[in-house]
Amino acid sequence: MGLEGRRKHLLALSQLRSEIERPSARIADLVAPINDLLLCEAFRIVAEGGNAWTTHVQALHTVVTKFEQRGQHLEGFLFRQVRHSSLMQALVFRHPIALRPSYWCKRTAPSHGPEALVQLAVWLPALLQEADLACSSDTTTQTSAARITLRLTDLETALLAWHPTETTVETTHVVETSHADQDLRPNLDVFGRPVGNAPSFVARLSSSFHQCLLLELRSSLLDLKATQHKPTEPTRCLTALVDESAALARDGIDEMIGMSGSPISRGISVRLQIHMLKRWYSRSRDEAGLRWLVQTEKRLQDELSYINWDALLAISCHALLWLVTKP
Repeated sequence: MGLEGRRKHLLALSQLRSEIERPSARIADLVAPINDLLLCEAFRIVAEGGNAWTTHVQALHTVVTKFEQRGQHLEGFLFRQVRHSSLMQALVFRHPIALRPSYWCKRTAPSHGPEALVQLAVWLPALLQEADLACSSDTTTQTSAARITLRLTDLETALLAWHPTETTVETTHVVETSHADQDLRPNLDVFGRPVGNAPSFVARLSSSFHQCLLLELRSSLLDLKATQHKPTEPTRCLTALVDESAALARDGIDEMIGMSGSPISRGISVRLQIHMLKRWYSRSRDEAGLRWLVQTEKRLQDELSYINWDALLAISCHALLWLVTKP
């Protein structure tokens, strides 16, 4: 598996050099090999280590921005792929998603399923950053804290209205790559898609991702409540909601590990959730929860000795891209 990663890494580098030298290169011609390099970063044999994967995500943003200025737009599966890695980066580092949230939202979005959830999720990272800044500043006013709280609460309401709606083969189809995306598909296949009921798997993964979004949002609301000196009772109710989200997120990790068809699928399916839950367990001083999470993470890492664990964050929950709801 590691040698396959090396081979694909070299192919992606060769293709990227070729496209850069070609004056007529289109946006997809450059995005595809850069995205391949991002995927290959997950292989320890070629990984630069640490957060080097974010360099590839930034390169994708640079290319997309440059071509957008020329009137060329990224579409189809590559659009969703770049959006996904951009969202993962923004959630991990709690900063606004690149190219503004509205750029990543379709005009006609479904009301349920993974696409609807992702279009809600792109608005969260900027609010998390605002909440972090407000809570760490001595000059935050009650008015500004209340404004951020209101925006988070509005997003929470939208997230609570979302539902996975376990789809069937009749209402969904597996994403087919376009001609421009064909160089991307082999790298995705390397990671081993689980066999069985794909719609059910994606629905369960969507629910797991959903709970982690609520966990991040509600924990930020809890921090803001503290800065606003709210009454104890509402704070206790919010703490209970955060604990509930954490418990459901933990259950989701167990469920996704059980449903995944291979070690690499298990790692990809839960990497982000582990990152988020670890953050909450650490700050809430839940020693039992943290101990369980560390043991779970170590078991997965032991199964994936050839994988750069940090770089999996870029493609965590990747199965959200597999199915699209038919119009």
